Amino acid sequence: MTPEYLREICRLRDNKAKPKQIARKLSLRPAEVKAVIQQQATEKYQATLSADGLSPKVPQKVLQTFL
Repeated sequence: MTPEYLREICRLRDNKAKPKQIARKLSLRPAEVKAVIQQQATEKYQATLSADGLSPKVPQKVLQTFL
């Protein structure tokens, strides 16, 4: 996936677009968009933990709050 697509997915998600809406707009499969969103959420969560000096393991329940 190109950096442009990644930025656009992030921008649309920040504007509260749902994964299916983003997929339709960008002509992608919803699963591709969900994977990108999940990866971005994981990276955001790990960065938050690293900044606090905590362990970067990501429990699924916590990860879902970032999606």
